[in-house]
Amino acid sequence: RQIAVRPTSATIRYLDQEYDLRAAGEELKADSIVEGSLQKIGQNFLINLRMVDVDDGKIAWAESFTTDLENALAGQDSIASRVSRIMALNADAPMAQIASPNIMAQDAYL
Repeated sequence: RQIAVRPTSATIRYLDQEYDLRAAGEELKADSIVEGSLQKIGQNFLINLRMVDVDDGKIAWAESFTTDLENALAGQDSIASRVSRIMALNADAPMAQIASPNIMAQDAYL
C-alpha cells in the first residue's frame, strides 16, 4: 500500500464542522484519516492527533504532543516525523521524507 497525503486544499472543507468519516474517506479516496485539535495554553501548544480507520471508525493510533511557542518549529518537525512513522507502519509502506518548514512563514502565521 502507498501512503498518499491529501493537500490542505482537499481537506479544508472539513475544518470546524461535523462530517461523516466514511463519506469523507470515500471522497478523499483514503483508508485512514488523521484528525486532531490544537490548543494554545499560555506559551505552550497542546496538539491531539488520532488516526481513524475509515471502514470501521476505529482509532488506529492516538497521541498528544506539547511544545512551547519558542520551539514550535522543532515541535512541528518532531510531530510530523512521528506521524509519518505511524502512517508508514500502518500501511507497511516506506517512510516519506519531511521537508523543513519555512521559519519566516511560521513566524508570520503565529
